[in-house]
Amino acid sequence: MPISCTGVAVAEPEPDTLYVFGSDVYQTTWMRLIEHIDRLDRPDRVGSWLAATARNECLRCLASHKRLVLSPEDVAFDGPAAYEPEVDEALLAHERDQTVREAMSHLPRRWQRLLELLMADPPTSYAEISDELGLPVGSIGPTRGRCLARLRVLLDESYGREAASTHSPPLASISG
Repeated sequence: MPISCTGVAVAEPEPDTLYVFGSDVYQTTWMRLIEHIDRLDRPDRVGSWLAATARNECLRCLASHKRLVLSPEDVAFDGPAAYEPEVDEALLAHERDQTVREAMSHLPRRWQRLLELLMADPPTSYAEISDELGLPVGSIGPTRGRCLARLRVLLDESYGREAASTHSPPLASISG
């Protein structure tokens, strides 16, 4: 939410630039662990400590990257323009989604369901996935890896077909 104060507004970072902060947060979180490793009372809780530290670092990083936008005093500032993807960007995203759905349809139904459960919002726990699919909890990660590897192959094949169908034939074959 932008804050206006006599011609000056504080604006949030653009959505397409937020990914830049990820590596900074990642590195700083691990650096903080190294700095504070001797102060951790319960080593078995290092995972939750890392999660809390990463969250706090994300908030600090976002706060430090807000920017000032000047506006004339006689013009009301309603805030920065909302990010709206370009039409081409939306079409490309839709095409990409269709390609992924098509590739997923070629996976075994059990693998499709596994990927659906893993990508659910909120995330499905490994215990629930194990119960639903009858997989041991320890097999879920390796099975996910095989699913994604096969999906990657299917997508590479799909993009290869699309690239081949959209390229013009070589000039020699046109004139010959």
